[in-house]
Amino acid sequence: MRISALVPNLATNCIVRSWPILKVLERHHEVEVIGWLPPGESLFAPYAKEFDYKVVEGDGVVSTVREVERRITGDVLYAFKPLMMSFGAALLARARRRRPLLLDIEDWEAWTLHRDAGLRHAAYVGRRLLGGGWTSAHSEKYRYVMEQITSLSSARTVVSGFLRRRFGGTLLRHGADTRVFDPEKFDGAALRDKWGIGRDLKLILFTGQTGAHKGIADLLEAIDELDRPDVRLLMAGSRDLPPGADDKALHLGLLPHSAMPELLAMADLVALPQRRHPVAEAQIPGKVFEAMAMAKPVIATSVSDLPELLEGCGVIVDPQSPSQLAAAIAEVLSDDEKAAEMGARGRERHRAEHSWDAMERVLDGVLRPFSPA
Repeated sequence: MRISALVPNLATNCIVRSWPILKVLERHHEVEVIGWLPPGESLFAPYAKEFDYKVVEGDGVVSTVREVERRITGDVLYAFKPLMMSFGAALLARARRRRPLLLDIEDWEAWTLHRDAGLRHAAYVGRRLLGGGWTSAHSEKYRYVMEQITSLSSARTVVSGFLRRRFGGTLLRHGADTRVFDPEKFDGAALRDKWGIGRDLKLILFTGQTGAHKGIADLLEAIDELDRPDVRLLMAGSRDLPPGADDKALHLGLLPHSAMPELLAMADLVALPQRRHPVAEAQIPGKVFEAMAMAKPVIATSVSDLPELLEGCGVIVDPQSPSQLAAAIAEVLSDDEKAAEMGARGRERHRAEHSWDAMERVLDGVLRPFSPA
């Protein structure tokens, strides 16, 4: 079966969740990846070489959506995110070609328009939708409209319990390939030598974006409370750190995703200090699964499904509590044997519930009603 995957913006991290899902689908299906690239932008660097992308450029909403639709050749459409350049184009293709349309939802895109209820909500949304702003494909206007019509999809996959309660659909975690994320294949000490990192340091891995809801400020404050000169953040991705934080971090820059197993092999633990925020409550950071696959102890906050995912194989603390975070870090770093046992339990759970083999079983069930007889 040929599957047309529609990614709304190839210049951003929209591809991060799409990537493992599409790699799993490539095991048994032919997959084409079609996506919009805003004028002047480049492919998202960490995943730029992962697919032979069908790139659509342009800045007109209607004309670009039509061009994305024209590039589609698949028997099944799989739109990632309920956005105009993915779901909007897929709806147009479905209307013209009568193809099954799957929709994947990983974020609550229109959360900013849900601050009230009842008549106040209707009045607020009405004011926000009136007037200009319809020339930007991913404006909150289009985000709101797209989320209201997600039921037009043939089936939905969602990343979290929050999104399943809101939109329905099948829960699909974006786990890691345990053949690649395999701790037995990596020598953490030798890798530290390769990257020029001292073997005596205790490294807390934090990768990806550093937006406020990611809790990087809380993690830096926790490191201050630890007051240990041997503890450092190991970072890759965004370099947007608060002033004065550079001496606490070893930042390796924007790296290809293929470097992630090495970063994890060097780390002593992984921190996911998510804050309570509508965006964080809907999301599941993919790095939790990669950490589990690499048998690393994980410290996370009680946000979204993280307590459920890490039950028995991680440490959960309250969000926006640097003191609890510091205490949890100190506890993990103080007992290597206990940390190793925690990591081993995490890898086993990931292998059984979230690995690419587990994802394949979920996707097979989602696609079965649309497969040729």
